[in-house]
Amino acid sequence: MQPSASTAATRKAGCGSFSAAATDALRALTKNRPGALLAGALSDPDRRVRLAAAGILAETDYKETLAALKECLARQGEDEEVRFQAARAAARWQAAEGIEALKQLAREAALPLRARALFALGRYGGPPQLD
Repeated sequence: MQPSASTAATRKAGCGSFSAAATDALRALTKNRPGALLAGALSDPDRRVRLAAAGILAETDYKETLAALKECLARQGEDEEVRFQAARAAARWQAAEGIEALKQLAREAALPLRARALFALGRYGGPPQLD
């Protein structure tokens, strides 16, 4: 079985085989109710599950998960990579919280993540967000 595009992206992000397997498992579980299951996974105690869920949401069109994405972005102490994926997903729908989280990551995150946040800002927020 060929890995999905989001699984390949998860592996490329250096998240390891657990995240790739979690991504595939979440994708299989969400076949009938994707939004609700993925939104719930954003609150999972395991960082790897939250990362996989946020990564899937960043690549899909489950706008009904926007409230859960905003909660994830507002959570104090959330992992930077999880925040990036949640911000990217929220920014796709022009949610101010997603754009603001990307701006913050572009200013404060480790260098590789800063570059990805800037790219996402340009893609979802347009050139005015890069000032």
